[in-house]
Amino acid sequence: MLLVAPIALVTACHGTVGAPSLALRPVEAQPVELPAPASETETPLDPTLAGRVEALVATAEDSQRAFDARRATTEKAVAAARGAPAGSEAWTVAQQELSALVVARGPVHDINAQVDALRQEPGAAGTANRALIDATVKQLAAMDAAQAAAIEALQRRLR
Repeated sequence: MLLVAPIALVTACHGTVGAPSLALRPVEAQPVELPAPASETETPLDPTLAGRVEALVATAEDSQRAFDARRATTEKAVAAARGAPAGSEAWTVAQQELSALVVARGPVHDINAQVDALRQEPGAAGTANRALIDATVKQLAAMDAAQAAAIEALQRRLR
C-alpha cells in the first residue's frame, strides 16, 4: 500500500503537454533524391609513382621467394617435431623455425603498408594512380594473407 500511494500521486500529475508530436510527418515520408555522382575525368598514370610501386612490388616478390624458402625449412622442422613433447629438442627447433618464418613475413606486410600510404601523397590523386595503388594493395594483401595462413597451418600442426 505504501508503494502504490507515490505511484498514484505521480500519475495524477499527468496532464496534456504542449510539445510537438514525434510522429512521422508527411514531408519526412517522401523519398530523398540524392544528387548524381560527380564524374571524374581520367588522368594519366604518373611514371614516377608507377616506378616506385613497381620497385616495391619487386621487393615484395623477392621477399615472397625468401619466405617460400624459409617455409620449406620450417615444414621439415615441424614434420620432425610432430608428436614430440613440448620442450623437446625437435619441438624447440620447430618453434625457432616458425619464429624465423614470422620474421620472413614482415617485409611483404610492411611493403603493403608502404604502397597503401602512397594514397596520401598529392601526386597519387589521379584516377590511374589510384587504380594502380588499389590493384597493388589488393595483390600484396593476398600475398600477406597467404603467408599468414601458411604460418597458422604450421602452428596448428605443431600443437
